[in-house]
Amino acid sequence: MDSGKVVDSMQKRSAMECLRKLEEFVVTLSHGKDLFNSTYGLLTYSFGNRRIADVFEAVLEFPEYQEKCKHIAKRLCSSAVSSLEPAVSKQRGTDEASFMEELRYFWELYQLRDVPSLLQPEDKSSFDGVVDRLHRRGIDRSTRNHLPAEFLRLVNSDDDNESGKELPYFLKNLSDHETVTSKASEEQSHRGGDSLKLFEQVLNDVLSGKLKFESAAKRMEEGHVGVNTLAATELFFSVLEKTSSYAADVTSTLFALFENFFGSLQDDMKVLYYIIIIFCLADSSCPSVAPEPVILSATAVVKLFVLPHLMKRTHVLLMLKILHRLMQTLGAKETVFQWSLAMGESDSTNALQTPELILLILEFATEYESSNQQAAEICHSLLKAFGERLQGDNVIFENETTEFILFSLRRYSWWIRYAVCSWFSHSLSAPKQQLPAGLYKCLTLDQQEQCEQISVDFPFSTVECFFLSLFELALFDVDLALAFLKAVADDILQAFCELSKAHAEKEVVRAAMLDEIDICRHFSKDSAFTPSFREDILPPPQVSTRRDERVYCQLSALFNVACSITRLTAQPPFALQVLINSLAELLLEVQNMRIGTFLDDLPADYYKGKTVYAVAQPEGAKKQPHVEASSGQGIKKEKVSGGGLINGNATLCAENELFGTIAAPSYARDSLATARQISGLNMRRNVEKRLVPQENGTNAPSAPTEPRDNSEMQGLTLEVLEKLTKTYEEMQKTNEDLKNSLKNIKVGRHITADRDDVDVDDRFQFHYSVQRYYSAEIYNTRIFYGRSN
Repeated sequence: MDSGKVVDSMQKRSAMECLRKLEEFVVTLSHGKDLFNSTYGLLTYSFGNRRIADVFEAVLEFPEYQEKCKHIAKRLCSSAVSSLEPAVSKQRGTDEASFMEELRYFWELYQLRDVPSLLQPEDKSSFDGVVDRLHRRGIDRSTRNHLPAEFLRLVNSDDDNESGKELPYFLKNLSDHETVTSKASEEQSHRGGDSLKLFEQVLNDVLSGKLKFESAAKRMEEGHVGVNTLAATELFFSVLEKTSSYAADVTSTLFALFENFFGSLQDDMKVLYYIIIIFCLADSSCPSVAPEPVILSATAVVKLFVLPHLMKRTHVLLMLKILHRLMQTLGAKETVFQWSLAMGESDSTNALQTPELILLILEFATEYESSNQQAAEICHSLLKAFGERLQGDNVIFENETTEFILFSLRRYSWWIRYAVCSWFSHSLSAPKQQLPAGLYKCLTLDQQEQCEQISVDFPFSTVECFFLSLFELALFDVDLALAFLKAVADDILQAFCELSKAHAEKEVVRAAMLDEIDICRHFSKDSAFTPSFREDILPPPQVSTRRDERVYCQLSALFNVACSITRLTAQPPFALQVLINSLAELLLEVQNMRIGTFLDDLPADYYKGKTVYAVAQPEGAKKQPHVEASSGQGIKKEKVSGGGLINGNATLCAENELFGTIAAPSYARDSLATARQISGLNMRRNVEKRLVPQENGTNAPSAPTEPRDNSEMQGLTLEVLEKLTKTYEEMQKTNEDLKNSLKNIKVGRHITADRDDVDVDDRFQFHYSVQRYYSAEIYNTRIFYGRSN
């Protein structure tokens, strides 16, 4: 493993330990300050000889802990100013002993000003205000002898004492050490003194947090550490016991310096130096590793001091605070208990009566609930801490003891029994919880197997029982009541994520299969909708909805809802994260689906044949020659309003009938014609050929001749009428087909009238079909006219 990573992990572990000490100090300052003689005594108890500023500097090296450090520093500064405010305001009658302790505590926190980016400007200004009032008030000479010189210089007092607070303590005046350099020359002595000063400076920077372990070796490379290093080594290990709190950091740094120093030595000198260091480590390792002897164990304190006063109901509040402090698991000074696992077991051993203590604290909690609210709150917190401590020590009671505790809980309310069984679930071997019917029925089947329903002999409402039971539990402990709601919320959120993901995937698959769907509903008697619908709220009779747009709206709404749920939870569940990722991918897929396929995206061999673009020039209205027909009285011309001509013997020329008064729209006569338009033009030409009679020997117009016999004229007319009758029957059938097509086209015209995305080809086909229909009507009319004639 890399040495840098090891060092970083050690530093982070040390910072977490320092942060834990700071949090424990703040909690004790709020609830257990009266257990100590003074606030400075509490500070010494928590951090020993280490400055609190050094503790903050060690924690601030990691950015993730800066906010917590600022919050803790703000609370400590407020406590320091408030504790010193009464003593500063009074000029006479102040207890000098307590005033001195408060000044020492204030000075320790005042040094936090030197820690960069820790205190706020208002905190620094409050410190300056207290210092100004101390300067005006003055400090007695007897008090000055116990205060640091830096603090006395700060308040402009006489400095009779020299500073003794420099770090590290064991290196003070180390440069004056002359044991090894007494016989050396002045040059060597001067060089050795400089080396020791450099060595002292490096260690001082390391301990104050200004210098990292990695850069310590580079600093030592700048100077040559000679034989004076051995003197520093001996002095260092001689005072190692007094500085156990700094031993780990300084030892790691010192070993790095030694490795750099030994690299420049000869082999014989290396052996000598290594032997000396091994002897020094062997002499100092035993006292540093061995734990400090315990003067008075926690078990003895509780059995001999706390429990007797609790049984006598004397100093109950103070005893409960002491017991709460001993049960806390935070902090480096954790207490060690010997727990008893059965009732009456501690009579023969030195273990603590654990079952009896649980029932005693529970009895105090119910007894002081109405008379002493502070004692009841301490008992409530004490039971929680007690359960966590027993679970951490893996304490499990015997079966008989567990049954006795559960039997004793029967005389309390159901919510008290539920809370105790929840906090001491590990020690009581996970007993079944007893719940009212309202809470019991809201659980799942798996959870109901772990609980028992409280039966009653009177009628009740399940909903009312649920809310009443939930609020009864919440008034005793909010976290336990929220656990019921949290479980339901988790189940609902899980079901929502699964259902939304399945629905979104199904809709996207269906939208990919059908590009567009038209939903047409006619609300009539035969409609699938019931007659209960009111006419004023019915949707329009014909609705056109693009499926891809509908799916996109659904996905967008689901995505917004899923993202808003993340703000309601501290840690989004895994199912919600999967849903958000899935919706994001589906939204991108639907967007690509709505854009469509570009010609550039198609492969080169997508079209097997060639694509041809044809240009059709619009032709003007052709002048049709007048068709002359012979009759008994001469040549006669007639003009029809539709644009066509009819001769005397009812012969129809339908060449220009399609483009008479019913002309094609302007957008249908564009210069660029598509394949569909060309196909429509071909169909028109075929119809024209079918409608226009072919000029043959039978029906071709003849020149005017002399009148013939009526029998010949009658036979010619009958032959023409038979052909026209046959043509009429065929056109009648075509007429019916055109009418049906026209009805469908009219329906489609209503649908596409208000849409902007209708294709020009579709419009052309629509108008072309209308022209075909009206042309057929004109043709039929004229055939009847000819037959009537």
